[in-house]
Amino acid sequence: MRKNTLLIVNPCSGKKRTRTHTQDVIRLLSQDGSSVTVKETACKGHATQLAEENGEEFDLIACCGGDGTFNEVINGVLHLERRIPLVYIPNGTTNDTAATLSIPENFPELAALIKKDEYKKCDIGIFNNRYFFCAVSFGFGAEASFSTRQSLKNKIGHVAYILSNIKRIPDVRPVKMDIEYDDKKISGEFIFGAVINTKSVGGMFRLDENIFRINDGRFEMVLVRKLDSVIEIPHVLYKLQKKEYDNKEIILIQASKIQFSSPDKVAWLIDGENGGRLTKASVENIREGIELCAPDSNIYV
Repeated sequence: MRKNTLLIVNPCSGKKRTRTHTQDVIRLLSQDGSSVTVKETACKGHATQLAEENGEEFDLIACCGGDGTFNEVINGVLHLERRIPLVYIPNGTTNDTAATLSIPENFPELAALIKKDEYKKCDIGIFNNRYFFCAVSFGFGAEASFSTRQSLKNKIGHVAYILSNIKRIPDVRPVKMDIEYDDKKISGEFIFGAVINTKSVGGMFRLDENIFRINDGRFEMVLVRKLDSVIEIPHVLYKLQKKEYDNKEIILIQASKIQFSSPDKVAWLIDGENGGRLTKASVENIREGIELCAPDSNIYV
């Protein structure tokens, strides 16, 4: 079936491989006679504008970039009057979206997937007034990401968020937070918290695939309580990577709606990008809010 496709490209994402792939992507998307219109992003937030202002004219929207670019695209698409399916061509630093959906980064395998023309309905989230696909988080990783240069992230990936600020570990401060979720409540001091819609988070840790589903209308929320000593941080990171949730130091909760409240402004990340410093935040799951080109897997209900 011929389609009118909008291809949104971030030429500066990840390791800047995008330009070398753009012509291959255009040929792939247009091989059955479909038309492809290419729009390159020029600044932060531009992908949202391009999707919102142009999306209604197309049958399909393809995004070539990283998780941050994909976040911008869905924020534009979800303001359109009709649901338009999406193709994600991963080219970012960590590509949590692709890892979760088993979208290959290898171009021949990606081409084979796109040719199948099969789409899956996936949950998305809304953080205050902004949509997200992967995760929102506060705490240690958020503060580190705020001060890490994009060039360094591009070179060594998400681990840069931590390594570039390892000297600041002694300055890690717990966050006082009241959290209400699905008519329940938890309060305390936390050094890290994340509301997760993907199997992996920034290359830091992965969720147990036995509990994770991408279209069940629920998020997984991971909280790490205040530690007695900063020397425990590597141990906690190890436990996260091993999926060891003891519900004491590390808490795992599944929920659809979550409210956060803190007496102090807290730094947040939204799909790996700066989400601002806030005293209050609300998160809600939008079940099967978007359609994505993706292969079959066990992450669906």
